Amino acid sequence: MKKKLIFLSLLDKYSLLALKVLKCYSDDNYEKYNNKVQREANPNPNNMMHTFINHGTEKPINYIIDEIPELEKERELAKTIANQLTDDGLIEPIDFNMPEHPQSIRRKRTTTIGDQFLEFIYENE
Repeated sequence: MKKKLIFLSLLDKYSLLALKVLKCYSDDNYEKYNNKVQREANPNPNNMMHTFINHGTEKPINYIIDEIPELEKERELAKTIANQLTDDGLIEPIDFNMPEHPQSIRRKRTTTIGDQFLEFIYENE
């Protein structure tokens, strides 16, 4: 019962946009990203050659922008939302100043409580 009360207060606290950011971090999305990059590098699906792509590094904010394009011009807001989610223990901390491998920034970052909160939201839709 206490957990439900906490989740209800979090629902009151967070906007739909913040919940989109939380949902964004609830899945490991590197495979989806990798497939997109390979399609762009090799647009001919009949070509069976596998293209090796050196992904390099990128800033973690790029992942949120890729998944939620409406935040493109609101990068500071996106960082603030992610930091609030971290402060409430829903996602792992993110260092937005440190470039990382694309696989790393697209990994699942929700905590157990974050996952339970999302389950609570979806079961009460």
